[in-house]
Formats: sequence, structure tokens, C-alpha cells
Amino acid sequence: LESEIEDGAAKFVVLGIGVNVRLQDFPPELNAAALEEFTPNVNRKALLENILTELREQYERFLESPSSALELWRSQNSTLGRAVRVLLPDGSSWDGVAVDVASDGGLQVKLPSGELKTVFAGDVSLRHT
Repeated sequence: LESEIEDGAAKFVVLGIGVNVRLQDFPPELNAAALEEFTPNVNRKALLENILTELREQYERFLESPSSALELWRSQNSTLGRAVRVLLPDGSSWDGVAVDVASDGGLQVKLPSGELKTVFAGDVSLRHT
């Protein structure tokens, strides 16, 4: 998720998701799976239609009640409470623990020093400890 905020309002939001459809040789540390392992002959067009429908429904939910959408996001976020590495657009990175999603959508990460940082743009990956 990437966004630009100006005067307290989002100018734009970019959402990137990845779906492993085809089985590949994933590195063991990824612990990844592909849809074809569970559903042979995945129809990619139908999959995309379903994803877009769900995104539209969640966006409408957000417009109706931002706070309930945020609570749902928090409750289903598998990153919270886990060790992460954050790679920022400028190439810098840091490690910490994902602790919350702020009301503005930023991921809050607690660094080993105790400092709390909020991520709005970048790559967040789970770390195995």
C-alpha cells in the first residue's frame, strides 16, 4: 500500500498484491504456496474478477465507516505482532516488530530501541526469528 497525503486527505492510494497461481520452486524460507496446489486449473480471469469485486466491496465499506474497516484490517492482518524488515523507497531499511495499523493506514513498527516508526510506503517482509 502506498499513498500520498496532502492537507489530511489522500491524493492517491496504490495497492499492490501478489497471488501465486502457478506452482513454482519457491525458496523454503518463503513458506509459500500456489493456488494450483489446492484448486487445479485456476481460471485467472474469474480470480481477478473475484479479487476486484472484493476490493470494491471493502472500499465501499471503508467509505461508509472508516473505523470499522480499520478494525477489520487490524483483525485480519497477519503481520501484526511479528518481526519485520522494512525497505524504504530511498533504499534504507530497518528491522522491528509490526505492532499496529494507525488510523491513517500507516503500519506502526517498534524498533529494537523502543522507537515507534510509521511506514506509509515501502516493502515490508516477515523475518524469521
